[in-house]
Amino acid sequence: MVKVLSRRVAVAVLLLAAWAVPCAASDGDCLGCHGSEGMTTEAGRALAWVDTVGWKASVHSMAGFGCTSCHMELDGVTDFPHAAGLSTPECSACHGEAADALAA
Repeated sequence: MVKVLSRRVAVAVLLLAAWAVPCAASDGDCLGCHGSEGMTTEAGRALAWVDTVGWKASVHSMAGFGCTSCHMELDGVTDFPHAAGLSTPECSACHGEAADALAA
């Protein structure tokens, strides 16, 4: 009886700990704003628009990469809208040979 109770307590503690940990940004978080053409910031600046149909059919999406796979500055961000002024993703981190060929 004590073992069953202690297992239940352990499971409850693990579930509460998992619930308390903030989740990383999902593609849905990003596309909630960037998937709507014409969206602007509170200051009136146009947001970068992502064609959701095109994105879902892209090589990166089909390979399982999400927004934060390239936009690494947002990995772990849970407060949206995120800060302005993000840097452009560094494609050469994965595509070094292609970047070298383009630079030549």
